[in-house]
Amino acid sequence: MATWGVNCAEQPELEWTDFPVCPHCGAEEETSWEIMDDDMGDGDEMEYECEMCGGSVVATVHIQINYSTRS
Repeated sequence: MATWGVNCAEQPELEWTDFPVCPHCGAEEETSWEIMDDDMGDGDEMEYECEMCGGSVVATVHIQINYSTRS
């Protein structure tokens, strides 16, 4: 059985997460904005190397815009 992350015995959630998650070790890439291109949009993909395990990761960017208004 594979071990995921430091304290995780199961494969981590990989869909619609707040940060890209390495599918190899479960590490979250909390500084993903540093590896994104300035012109990336919804549905674009970025590839990076996980700093924790060195695995190759491909993440799809999902952009959601929310507004709050008042009078």
